[in-house]
Amino acid sequence: MSVEVWIAQLNLASASLTPADFAVLSKGERELAARFRQNDDRLRFVVSRVLLREALTSIAGVASAPRDSWRFIYEPGCKPRLCDEQAARYGLHFNLSHADNAVVAAVSPTSEVGVDVEPLDGPGTSDSDESLFESVLSERELEALRRLPAGTRREDTLRMWTVKEAYAKLVGVGAELDFDDFEVAPGPWRIAREPRGYAGAPRARIETRELMLGKQRYHIGLASRAPRTLSEAAVLRLVG
Repeated sequence: MSVEVWIAQLNLASASLTPADFAVLSKGERELAARFRQNDDRLRFVVSRVLLREALTSIAGVASAPRDSWRFIYEPGCKPRLCDEQAARYGLHFNLSHADNAVVAAVSPTSEVGVDVEPLDGPGTSDSDESLFESVLSERELEALRRLPAGTRREDTLRMWTVKEAYAKLVGVGAELDFDDFEVAPGPWRIAREPRGYAGAPRARIETRELMLGKQRYHIGLASRAPRTLSEAAVLRLVG
């Protein structure tokens, strides 16, 4: 089976949460949602959990796993995961990402997975901002970007960033991973060098997709060690 990516499009200007959205969340998730000071952040959090539950229930394909039955473990410095009982029963792995009006859930039935989404349009997409990434990209990565067409360099830098983020989330340590300790390369996007300690693991697969949500373009980077690639059957859920 392939990795599936589920996508929700938000309309932050008009979207609102309903009691039905909160009803499928666990008590702990409702408490987490209440702590967000900004409504947009709360909306993204709740929608991401609802979308994830829909994806898990669909992929599990059993009536015994309704949306409100899923339970997750949240640990500091680690990505969320299924509780031990459900992980053993269904063997599903997942990861979440959101940016602006896009919420993405990636679910794999065979291996760990990492996903990241970033907008390619909007303010702050000029080539002059390349220096913002110099602290997280290696010299070889920066050199590879400089060889790409100047007119798309900023977008290619964002594409590289989504791939690096997705890989960091695949290995499960996210921001705690030293981004200088591994490298990605364009054409097509791939892991050029894995971090120390992962050389013996199955080769990480990289998939990327670009899509339009409303008038904005987004780039999705997905990393997994699944034997098959990303499913083409992405599901779009409109919210608000």
